[in-house]
Amino acid sequence: MFWRGDERAINDARVVRVFSSADYSVVVKSDILRLYALVEIGGLYVDTDFECLRPIDELLASGGFHCGYEDDTNLCPSLMACAPGDLFARRYLDAALMRL
Repeated sequence: MFWRGDERAINDARVVRVFSSADYSVVVKSDILRLYALVEIGGLYVDTDFECLRPIDELLASGGFHCGYEDDTNLCPSLMACAPGDLFARRYLDAALMRL
């Protein structure tokens, strides 16, 4: 599914607040939207500048939340995958929204 954000209403007032505010950059809004989509719909998010070098089916089949990391304290949201409603993804979204 290619999700553009207009297929369904955003049911989280905190996410709507971020999108309606001019205080946040497009980058911040994109980070929040990709997390929200994963929590609600699940699946795989990949930035357009990634090159797939091998199949990721085994990774996706293993379940849980998957993403890269930038350093010891920051996750990298450039590639993320999880099932709908994943608890870690939900907590990640909650933490990101609390920082705004």
